[in-house]
Amino acid sequence: SAATSVLVLVQPYLTKLLIDDGLIPGDYRRVVTLVALMFGLGLLATLASGVNRYCYTRVSGRILFALRETVYRHLQTLSPAFYNRTRTGDVMSRLDGDVAEIQRFAVDSLFTAVSALLGLVGTVGFMLLLSWRLTLVLLAVVPLQWVYLRYRRERVQRRTRALRERSADLSAFLVETLPAMKFIQGAATEAREAGRLGGLNRRYLDNLLQLQLTQFATSAVPSTLTSLARTAVLLIGGYWVVSGDMALGSLIAFVTYLGMAVGPVQGLLGLYMSLHRVQ
Repeated sequence: SAATSVLVLVQPYLTKLLIDDGLIPGDYRRVVTLVALMFGLGLLATLASGVNRYCYTRVSGRILFALRETVYRHLQTLSPAFYNRTRTGDVMSRLDGDVAEIQRFAVDSLFTAVSALLGLVGTVGFMLLLSWRLTLVLLAVVPLQWVYLRYRRERVQRRTRALRERSADLSAFLVETLPAMKFIQGAATEAREAGRLGGLNRRYLDNLLQLQLTQFATSAVPSTLTSLARTAVLLIGGYWVVSGDMALGSLIAFVTYLGMAVGPVQGLLGLYMSLHRVQ
């Protein structure tokens, strides 16, 4: 992650040098050198990213299987009374869906946090190097995004929990009815059971749509704030380029770093929301 982040972060600054020190002065030799350097670093970044993804997949799978095996061993120690009062579908939902959710949070969150922090620190460092005044405009937006997500987190958590319960209801229905299909046919209750399944599906869909709307409302405001900050940077930086207070390459590199900073910031804010989805 560190190697990939460094290799990616250098690229926009090389673009700045290419424009300000190569293209504008007309130094073609420097243009060739910088382009070759950019290509080489890009190739190394691609290779590092592939190795990174392979290691992540291997670790992620091992953690998922270890969690599932641990929960299964724990289920083997529970008393028959537990299974008498607990639906099999609920147990399957916990063993499959909930364990996978915890695994995704444990692995993806660590991976996201490390990559986002490395990328964000490096990006902010280059942005400060290019223009500390424009950087302050962007940093002012992050606290507003965090305050809004803190306000919305309880609703997201409630909707997510409700959706998991509906998923458990569906699993329990299928586990209970499929082994008893001969008895259902013998009692001529196929229509009733099909109606029950349709009702469970509708409840699941309702909860899913409610969660989608909640997540959209949660992400729309931070995205709008980011767009406003980008607009302000382009207007202010464009004015400085026209007035001669800022080089064109510096503005282009800064805007590129701005786009690169959005991902890590959104990743860390999403990590904050994921913490409450797995509770």
